[in-house]
Amino acid sequence: MKAKDYPLPVVEIACDHCRRHGKYRKSRFIDLVGENTELPHALSIIAADCSEDRVTPDSMRGRCRPYYAQNWWGAVCKEPS
Repeated sequence: MKAKDYPLPVVEIACDHCRRHGKYRKSRFIDLVGENTELPHALSIIAADCSEDRVTPDSMRGRCRPYYAQNWWGAVCKEPS
């Protein structure tokens, strides 16, 4: 899924390790990461200034583990009315 396809009007991102937490209007989020950026990569863009090491394919030791804090699965799977 790409940033432009995010199903909610507000994008909420958090990290349990460093306790960072942020909310972006979808339009601002798209401005920051680009509309065609895949959502997993968008997390890396948002967390680029984190001082903690990030998990990479070569190392799982990173502590920076940002995630989408909202439960948006219901919005994705919602059946049309």
